[in-house]
Amino acid sequence: MSAPQKIKKLVHNVIRAEFRSAPTVTVRDCTARVMNRITSGGGPSHFGIGAAYIVMACQHLVQVEVKRQLLEPLPENVFRIAFRSAPPQLVREMKYLPHCIALGEGPSAPWRESLKASSDEWLMNYRLKGAIARKTANKARLSQEVADFLRLSGLGSLSETVDVEGEDEE
Repeated sequence: MSAPQKIKKLVHNVIRAEFRSAPTVTVRDCTARVMNRITSGGGPSHFGIGAAYIVMACQHLVQVEVKRQLLEPLPENVFRIAFRSAPPQLVREMKYLPHCIALGEGPSAPWRESLKASSDEWLMNYRLKGAIARKTANKARLSQEVADFLRLSGLGSLSETVDVEGEDEE
């Protein structure tokens, strides 16, 4: 479910206004400004947020909490007891073990309790994290390429090469 058109427009306007007043913005600040405008502008229903959106927001909140708890580290006493016979280096690393590991991507992906995961499941998790890391590295590489382009071209920013606002240059 996508945001109502009035919310999309409000968010767009707030982001533009924030960038006009400062060179950087934060998601937190933009969100706070949008929420302030919603509450002072007639409330959520005035902006097309009805019961269905409230249910979806609640579902999102629950999904975030479920994922947080799945990724929560194991209690310290668990790995101390469970790994008494393990090599000391492995025991030191166990404090970073999450309660569960993902075996796939997305909200429908299966998760397995870390202590009950088989070597095949750990390998699936390893491959998943590797794939995510490669995607992140590709995005980072693009940032590096843009930085190199700007430096080599003597440009201050990409805005010097494109018509950002959709206006003709004079």
